[in-house]
Amino acid sequence: MCRQVSKLVFGDEDKLHLNQVTDALQTIDRTIFLKAALRQVTHGSPVVIDSLRFLPDLEYAKSRGFRIIRILASEEKRAEWLEERGQVYNFSEDEKHNSEVELSDVDVEMEIYNNSGKDELISNFIKSVSVE
Repeated sequence: MCRQVSKLVFGDEDKLHLNQVTDALQTIDRTIFLKAALRQVTHGSPVVIDSLRFLPDLEYAKSRGFRIIRILASEEKRAEWLEERGQVYNFSEDEKHNSEVELSDVDVEMEIYNNSGKDELISNFIKSVSVE
């Protein structure tokens, strides 16, 4: 959602602009992004939320029975992925935003280290959890 708004308003997906959009929308509802994502899900179907970034989202997800798994990757690999999709990201500044740090110390059910890409991540995820 933030990428769409940022492209419409600023003409790009720079992290600075994404953070500004995030901050503005969260003044409406702290769980606005998770609720928007879940509106697109058919009730009872399996779902993976790929980006919980804030404590209210985490609490909302847990209260609805979601399993919380942290995906980690090296800064170098993350920079490569961001560059591939054309996103400007300044690690020294953008890593300080709440969307990047608010959940860094919370307990999660498990962590998966992914430094290869989507296919390996999916494979590791399937090996690590049983999808009911």
